[in-house]
Amino acid sequence: MLQIFCNFGPMFRAPLFVLLMLFVLGGQSLWAGPREHKGLQRKPQRVQMRQRFVQQIVVTSAQTQVKVDTIPTLQAVTVKGIKQDNNNTIRTELKAREIEQTRGQSLGEVLQRAVGVSVLQTGSTIFKPVIHGLHSQRILMLNNGVRQEGQQWGSEHAPEIDPFVADKFTVLKGAGALRYGPDAIAGAVLVEPRALRTSPGTQAEINLGYFSNNRQWVANAQFEQGLKKIPGLSWRLQATYKRGGNARTPDEWLYNTGIKEFNYSGALAWRGKKFKSDLFFSAFNTDLGIFMGSHIGNLTDLINAINSPVPLQNIDQFTYAIARPRQAVQHYLLKSKSVWEIHDRSRFNLVLSHQENRRQEYDRALVSDRPELDLTIGTTALDAVMETDHAKAGQTQYGLTGMFQQNVWSGSRFYIPNFEAYNVAGFALHKWAKDRWLWEGGVRYDFRHLVTYRNQNNLRTSATRQFNNVSATLGATYLLGGGWKAMFNGALAWRAPQVNELYVNGLHHGAAIFEIGDSSLLAERAHNFSGQLQYESDSTWEFDLTLYSNWINGFINLVPSLPPTLTLRGAYPTFRYVQTNAWLGGIDLQVRRHLGQGWQAGLKSAL
Repeated sequence: MLQIFCNFGPMFRAPLFVLLMLFVLGGQSLWAGPREHKGLQRKPQRVQMRQRFVQQIVVTSAQTQVKVDTIPTLQAVTVKGIKQDNNNTIRTELKAREIEQTRGQSLGEVLQRAVGVSVLQTGSTIFKPVIHGLHSQRILMLNNGVRQEGQQWGSEHAPEIDPFVADKFTVLKGAGALRYGPDAIAGAVLVEPRALRTSPGTQAEINLGYFSNNRQWVANAQFEQGLKKIPGLSWRLQATYKRGGNARTPDEWLYNTGIKEFNYSGALAWRGKKFKSDLFFSAFNTDLGIFMGSHIGNLTDLINAINSPVPLQNIDQFTYAIARPRQAVQHYLLKSKSVWEIHDRSRFNLVLSHQENRRQEYDRALVSDRPELDLTIGTTALDAVMETDHAKAGQTQYGLTGMFQQNVWSGSRFYIPNFEAYNVAGFALHKWAKDRWLWEGGVRYDFRHLVTYRNQNNLRTSATRQFNNVSATLGATYLLGGGWKAMFNGALAWRAPQVNELYVNGLHHGAAIFEIGDSSLLAERAHNFSGQLQYESDSTWEFDLTLYSNWINGFINLVPSLPPTLTLRGAYPTFRYVQTNAWLGGIDLQVRRHLGQGWQAGLKSAL
């Protein structure tokens, strides 16, 4: 059956859904009439009033037994099971309604719907997620199970992920996301696509969006199919095109704030009895304008911009054209995942992936057609995990991961050196349940080898740094009953300093500041503790209260420094990377009340 879905809001979909249900129910009644056994006559039956009785039962062990006493007139007993996610990391999963309301927006705008998540915004087009006050390399982004790797060190470097690829967004808060890496000091974001079809059939989806402020329009199309002639084989194609012009304030247009984006992806999956495999490819291409009035040339420009009541160097007109200064970013991902069912309770997962990320930044001064900053980073990774599931002993995961990165610098302006990085890690996680308690514990060891290269006076020089450490997590969840549960988590995490923090020495185009690194920086070490009280009834109330405390030893921070740096283009504010001890703590609160008929009321707050 071919399904066409236009994303114009729930008010258009509701009547269509009602008509469809009437058609289905009517069809069932039509087909139910003539189906009678031969030789039997249909006897009139007495109409009885039916009552609906619902009983919620919490299954706390594999030996739990439920006895249902029936009466002769009872027609059917329906049993629905919801698996308790035994993951003791504080997490928030966006609802389908929230995802629908953000269609056409960037990933950062989508994620800020989650309580405890804000955004670091640059202009009208760049949104970077912030979890509990931390961002960039302290947050891991998992795109379809693959750790997103790019030039994410800049405050204006947004994640290169198309939200239309996924239909599920999960935010893991705190350092308990040990499975994905030790440097998830703030947490991790899981961007997961909808599972491919397991039955024959065809489905299509079209999403259209329009934003009035910058006259931006978005078009997305998805097409997927499960093959009837080859059972177990299915595929999906999707593409997104976005085009927006200058943003508008109440008084004027902001020149050169447009965006142009074209993304596409494809997925192929094979499902057998003992073997499953899928192949995924995605491409992200965006061209972003940087508001010319915010891009200074020297300290005098900065002072004049601060004191001016209106933006400087602004052309008050609308256009879709994107000029200098601007950013052009491409990100390509190729992933293969294979799962072998060894027996009913054990499986082996193997994920191979390769990513290519290219970032080009163009200054406002047209010295040449080349970008002032041109960085290309390639990442090849392997992730091998053995999973076992025992009814009484719990679930266990053992895993090995390896990653190789190579960064190549070009362009007319030096910022960070070329480098090669090797990462190897091993981890073990165990989950178990006893009575109303759900437990999870894990340990991980990581080793990182970093080699940087520079050309000085026609001589190639290199520098080597090595980092290694152990991280661990321990969490517990107690099922209080009646829809209530309490969760506690403690974790030790660490993060090796990145190349820009160690060796940067140049003008950062996006921020218009001169940054200087410190080659003697040590790894950050975090001690994270969090607790959560959560309530969710059948369909009425939702309550979520989270408290967290994060101590970070050797926190690497970019701080202003004197004097300003004098360059051929003028003087710029100077910032240096330094280390200090830091503490971050806070509270997240969310309350929702479902009123029925598609209505709901809610409160969300974060301190």
